[in-house]
Amino acid sequence: MARLQSKGKKAKSPDPEALPQQVRIGLCVESWGRETPEVLVAYNLFCDLVHPNIGSTFLVASTSAAGLYFSRFRGEPVGRQILEQSLPILLSASHRTFSQYLAVLMGTIWQDDELPS
Repeated sequence: MARLQSKGKKAKSPDPEALPQQVRIGLCVESWGRETPEVLVAYNLFCDLVHPNIGSTFLVASTSAAGLYFSRFRGEPVGRQILEQSLPILLSASHRTFSQYLAVLMGTIWQDDELPS
């Protein structure tokens, strides 16, 4: 009987104040990029690389002195060349910030543990 009575009632929408605020990644990256410009270079590069048309083409493209091939079995793979050139950019952009957060995280791991006297 209670099931039939609740059928006609509208579900209450959650209070907007109780919901977590939306975080826009683009704004976070732009803010970080003002402090560390190489972040924007890395972010824009990797955004382009995950695009299906570009990313999948780079997976099968290769180069040699004779030209460009769309076969991963001829010449040097383009994807590996991009990784080798872009990974240092990513590491350079993120190592300082990551190490700061890692230090904070490591400091919180044992903060509640009691050390024996």
